[in-house]
Parts: sequence; structure tokens; C-alpha cells
Amino acid sequence: LNQQLTSARQQSLDQDQLEMLLQIPAVADRLQGAWQPKYRALLEWMKASNEGLPSQVGHAAEERSLGVWLSQQCTKARQGRLDQDKLEMLLQIPAVADRLR
Repeated sequence: LNQQLTSARQQSLDQDQLEMLLQIPAVADRLQGAWQPKYRALLEWMKASNEGLPSQVGHAAEERSLGVWLSQQCTKARQGRLDQDKLEMLLQIPAVADRLR
């Protein structure tokens, strides 16, 4: 199960495999619940830093982590693989909306 969770997080599962995995309630909670805390951390970081969007090559580990996460979310959005509700939340951040245009 841990291997399947890792594969799902890395988006290396076929859609059929992912759908079967998401039918297990505890698995769905683990996979889908990780997004919200990262989004909140992004908002908090942006508010505290006043530096715009986090950089993937920033000095602090938190900035780098958020920068990588945000880059992944933008890539998913451009590829049409990001859930619409998540995309809408990201688009509420003007700098992210600019990046996605």
C-alpha cells in the first residue's frame, strides 16, 4: 500500500489504478488531504515574507519546498491535471494567476 501511495503522489499510476486506490476512504483522505496544508503554508509564507512567490532555489528549506510544490501545481494546471477547485484556489493569488497566464 505504501508503494501505491508513493506512486500516486508521484503521479505514476494509471488513472484506473488511481481511481481504485481512491475508493479506499483512508487512502483518499491521505492523498487528497495533503494539498490543503501546503496551500495554507504557501499563503502564510507569502504573507510573512513579502517577497512574492517562493523560489525553488531559495535560501530557506521552507521556501524551497513551497517553491517546488507551487511549480508542480502550476505544471499540473497547465497540463489540465489539477482539480478545478484547487486551480480556483491558486488563481485567487494574483502572482500565481499571472504565472499561469
